Amino acid sequence: MYFNRGLAFKVLGRLDDAHRDYTKAIEVDPSFAPAYANRSNVRILRNDVRGGMADFRKALALDPGDDVTRTYFEAIEAALQKVGAKKSHNGALSGVAP
Repeated sequence: MYFNRGLAFKVLGRLDDAHRDYTKAIEVDPSFAPAYANRSNVRILRNDVRGGMADFRKALALDPGDDVTRTYFEAIEAALQKVGAKKSHNGALSGVAP
């Protein structure tokens, strides 16, 4: 329920509500990779790049075969590198607003 409502809120541009519902979906089922993937998109749209990338990593850890999430993750990571954000040895980003 929370995941589907999060989708609707995202489409309506209600990003705070979408974020809240994806977070609740994760609380209900911490192994549900699509909730992390979709929350990552909302976080990126809200300018929380660090949080978005962390959610992408979690989604991929839970579902390594998700090619769509991997494609988005790699595209955003490449864009960040172009603008000067650097990855540390643990995958965290520096030079990116929190």
